[in-house]
Amino acid sequence: MQLTVLLIALVCVRWFGVPAWVQQDGWVKPWLDSLRGLGGQPWVYWAIALLLPLAIVYFGLDWVAGSGWLLSLLLTTWVLLYSIGRADFKAQLQAFTRAVGSGDLQNCLRAARALQTTPASEALSSHEPELYQQTMLNAGYRAMERLFVVFFWFATLGPIAALAYRLLRLYQDQQQQQLLAEGEQVPPVPQELVARMIWLLEWPVVRLLALSFAITGNFTSCMQRWRHSLLCLQTPSKQVLGNAIGGALDFDADKVADSESIISDLGAMQALFYRTGLFWLCALALYLIVAI
Repeated sequence: MQLTVLLIALVCVRWFGVPAWVQQDGWVKPWLDSLRGLGGQPWVYWAIALLLPLAIVYFGLDWVAGSGWLLSLLLTTWVLLYSIGRADFKAQLQAFTRAVGSGDLQNCLRAARALQTTPASEALSSHEPELYQQTMLNAGYRAMERLFVVFFWFATLGPIAALAYRLLRLYQDQQQQQLLAEGEQVPPVPQELVARMIWLLEWPVVRLLALSFAITGNFTSCMQRWRHSLLCLQTPSKQVLGNAIGGALDFDADKVADSESIISDLGAMQALFYRTGLFWLCALALYLIVAI
């Protein structure tokens, strides 16, 4: 059933998009606000915030498992679709490409801001070459976090692991929005723990994805840039992934990005992720066939 659910999710993402009613996040802020009294104990706060929703979904999946395969398939598919990243990434990338082509810096900044995952942690440069490089890194990271991390944990540990990653990211985004909100009177609960858990969940995926890039891209260049961060326990996921993408596509790290080159590079990166996604899907299908 895993492969079937993954195929359904891929078809939705690739051609139809994830239905808006599947990814309803209106409950996140009230849920976190209801736990605000535990703000002085971050471990307890985040443990309850994460584990209780996961427990509800786990028992729901366990209950429908005895009600027939169709109901179980539908609920599992819903969990996976909910765990996929928010917003229309393809449309956001196209909007940035159009802004670059128009030469309007303000439009470029707006489109680049939409591709960020943590707006409060990074200030976008108004210098176009630097802005292009930042957006390239952000776009690569967005492509990874919205699909590849979710699919990896779904395939290895099941829907609850995939959902756990998405909940952590939703909680982190909610905290970021709270920090940016005007007139916020109550400071958010420290989220170092959440950031560390996200990094840990991304750690094996980034390394495996980098190895996949070496197979679907330029092997020698990718391995040369990636090997230094293979077992690193400090480097941020975005930086490791950026090095791997640059190696797989054999980018010149010292070149000055202009409008034509960034459009070309973004197109090449999309093609790289597409090839790598097919590679992962074929590998999973082969694994399931052998296992059966």
